[in-house]
Amino acid sequence: TINITSVVEALSFTVVLMVASIPLAIEIVTTTTLALGSKELSKHGAIVTRLSAIEDMAGMAILCSDKTGTLTLNKMELQPECPVYCKDE
Repeated sequence: TINITSVVEALSFTVVLMVASIPLAIEIVTTTTLALGSKELSKHGAIVTRLSAIEDMAGMAILCSDKTGTLTLNKMELQPECPVYCKDE
């Protein structure tokens, strides 16, 4: 009988053989792997899947965030004073 573990091992071995035998296969394997990884990340909401969200971010001049408060309190807070740093100062 064929079980899932042997199928996964066979596929992994096939990928290794492709990469080792054909240098052009590296590009195909990398592209496929990144596409599958991106699909998984988008399922979990870890990457942007809407183009409008990227356009909104591109239009921002300054984005200040504190990941500590976001992760622990699940909310973002604005400071009363926000220092701005410039290259010339």
